[in-house]
Amino acid sequence: MQSFFTNGDNDTFPLWYAQEAEGMRTDIRVCNLMLLNTDWYINQMKYKTYGSDPLPITLPVKKYYDGIKQPDFHC
Repeated sequence: MQSFFTNGDNDTFPLWYAQEAEGMRTDIRVCNLMLLNTDWYINQMKYKTYGSDPLPITLPVKKYYDGIKQPDFHC
């Protein structure tokens, strides 16, 4: 599996365009680290896309899903 990690929109969108519109290197998974902080993106990275394999994420959903593990501010 080959993955390419990016850090923001300026890095990511040109690569996504090249894959989506031009069909270039669809065997490489582009992973945006800024979006990897969201539950929906982590879930999306777990599935095969075009020719790229899913990311091997083994973290259970309950450890990252928004709303499940919120801080408790009650004293």
